[in-house]
Amino acid sequence: MARPKLNPDTVEKICPTCGKSFSVSFYKRNKQKFCGKSCANHHPDTISKMLSNQQKTRNVKYGGKHPMQLAEAKANFKKTMTEKYGVEHALQSPELMGRVRETKQHRYGSSNYNNIEKMKITCLKKYGVDNARKSDTVNKQVANTIRDSHFDYLLKFCAEQKVTLLSQRKDYVGYAYQNKYLFKCNVCDHEFETDVYKPHHIFCRLCNPTDHHTLENEIYKFIVSIVPNNVVVKQNDRTILNGKELDVYIPFKKIAYEINGLYWHSESASGIGKMYHLKKYKSCIFNKIRLIHIFENEWIFKKDIVKSIIRSSLGCVPDKIHARECVIKEVGESDKRDFLDRNHIQGNDQSKIKYGLYYNEELVSLMTFGVSRFDKKVAWEIVRYCNKLNTSVVGGASKLFSYFVENHKPDSIVSYSDTRYFDGNIYGILGFSFIQQTSPNYYYISNDYKSLYNRMSFQKHKLKKVLTSFDPLLTEWENMQKAGFDRIWDCGNSKWIWRPDTKLEEM
Repeated sequence: MARPKLNPDTVEKICPTCGKSFSVSFYKRNKQKFCGKSCANHHPDTISKMLSNQQKTRNVKYGGKHPMQLAEAKANFKKTMTEKYGVEHALQSPELMGRVRETKQHRYGSSNYNNIEKMKITCLKKYGVDNARKSDTVNKQVANTIRDSHFDYLLKFCAEQKVTLLSQRKDYVGYAYQNKYLFKCNVCDHEFETDVYKPHHIFCRLCNPTDHHTLENEIYKFIVSIVPNNVVVKQNDRTILNGKELDVYIPFKKIAYEINGLYWHSESASGIGKMYHLKKYKSCIFNKIRLIHIFENEWIFKKDIVKSIIRSSLGCVPDKIHARECVIKEVGESDKRDFLDRNHIQGNDQSKIKYGLYYNEELVSLMTFGVSRFDKKVAWEIVRYCNKLNTSVVGGASKLFSYFVENHKPDSIVSYSDTRYFDGNIYGILGFSFIQQTSPNYYYISNDYKSLYNRMSFQKHKLKKVLTSFDPLLTEWENMQKAGFDRIWDCGNSKWIWRPDTKLEEM
């Protein structure tokens, strides 16, 4: 007689993912935890393990980055797509897009089908509204997720910066600029309070004397020192641009100064793109404020010139000379180079004609001219104009410009005003007409974020001779990134053109 069966054929278990009951063979009861592959793949433990393994692989193969973050992987992807389909991306292929339209026509009866109506029906069933973001419950969940994610990011950022966030997760209410949190420097144990609206706001001022905020404070103190005592100078003002910060703002003069640290205003490191600085400039114009952008390297290496520009913008120039007291002379190449290097933010130029104003035999104002470089429909260009540091030469620009026009009889003259520093009013006084605002330009930043380089030296056709490693399949920007460079954008230039029979005003 056979031995009686003691164990059942199956046992009932509860799936830890979906919570439903399911049957499993008695002999697999300890191995099978989930009701199916879908629940097994969607369990938090499985997802966590999968992500961990992915990150380990990336650490070994790609230095911790996702493969598509690497310039080499992007180039290989584009190369493969070009070889297979003749385009760099699938959506650029008429053949592939044609297949998409055929599939939509076959499945849904329309080649332009989208599932918006189906999405609305699903949202109504789930949330009682036709769009999930109209649901208070969903919005709270999103806000909590963003807050938790940002808190985790802060912890990681602070660890990299050798700073400790002293607030707990339960106390963290978000990164709005009005929220302040307490931090501790791991190097000197100094405790400080700051907002986390931008990561670069989190730093120990005792250990980082060259930090963006230290430069900002230095410029703020300089401005306070040159304006009258009754003039209010605000710092970190957020009341004008709807939460966006004006580093230094003088309401009485309607002038603001933006201090652009090369790291914190760069494209790769901080995500500051092409239009950021120009948009801020235009926002200030809308509020009738003149915004002057100062790059970090200019304050460090050309501080005297920047101080002179600030004094001029505020009408605090200590020395004043009238052009009628000066003598016009043609300036030699050596004297021109020295004067521009000492007094002009862009330094020396390549110019054909150099006229200067001399006061008591000293060169105090200089204007240079050359053949128009960028607009070939115009004959001449004003390449540089500047006065001696901390000196106002009243009527100097008009006198020098009139002298050039009288001696050379030009039929047209163009000039470009750097929007970061100047409002271009001088050209209106000289009789120029405003033509257009040019697109923002960029400069490459050294890998130590201390120096800027003109992009003209790094055009793609020159990179083979400039870089130690050059890949012709990559763009100029991708090659420069691969070589360790970052870049920063300016505000572009205002373009002005003069033609004969215009009236000059004394300035």
